Amino acid sequence: MQPTPFKYLMSFFYDIIIQLGIWLTISPLLLFVIEDNYEYKTILYQLSYWIISGFYYIFSWVRGGQTIGMKAWRLQLLVGTKNIHFFVLRYLLASAGLFFFAIGYIPIIFRDRPFHDKILGSKIIYVQSE
Repeated sequence: MQPTPFKYLMSFFYDIIIQLGIWLTISPLLLFVIEDNYEYKTILYQLSYWIISGFYYIFSWVRGGQTIGMKAWRLQLLVGTKNIHFFVLRYLLASAGLFFFAIGYIPIIFRDRPFHDKILGSKIIYVQSE
């Protein structure tokens, strides 16, 4: 069954809370590695957080098709392959859809799949409780 827009949003909100915790944990290491006098340090911080988030999402999808937020709201990613390249491409496309004014997620409002899932042939379903 296709999840409601509310479930997508709440799952995303839960994952943002998890990511904030991960970012706060890794920040002291980034502060130590990236020098203060470096000209592009803000971009390096942002890129580092994006990469860390990528590890979180990709690791979660590979392990069982669910992030912590998706588990809480009983959503699961269905894919035809467990290839790591597929999940990296999915993360890149999802990030691009979010970066450009969340245009990739507009179909969710109409209870359709986001653009990156349409392109890759994957989908997120609502898993009924047992």
